[in-house]
Amino acid sequence: AGFAGTRRNVFASPDTFFAKGPSGVATGTSLLFFGFIGFDEVCCMAARCKNPRHIMPRAIAGTLFGAALLSTFAQLALAG
Repeated sequence: AGFAGTRRNVFASPDTFFAKGPSGVATGTSLLFFGFIGFDEVCCMAARCKNPRHIMPRAIAGTLFGAALLSTFAQLALAG
């Protein structure tokens, strides 16, 4: 959806598609990795609780809702 909404061709040159270079790719990769680790940690912590059948769905739903909300705000900020 993001590529379809832009008015310029992001694949036209490496400077456009790969603007931040290797450090930008490393930064994005590390953010995704640590985001996944955070999601996994919520699941592990919920499994240690007294009633995991009750808490686990709430923990996952809360994490997904929070991530979706943050992603929405980031997209709105980038779209300007």
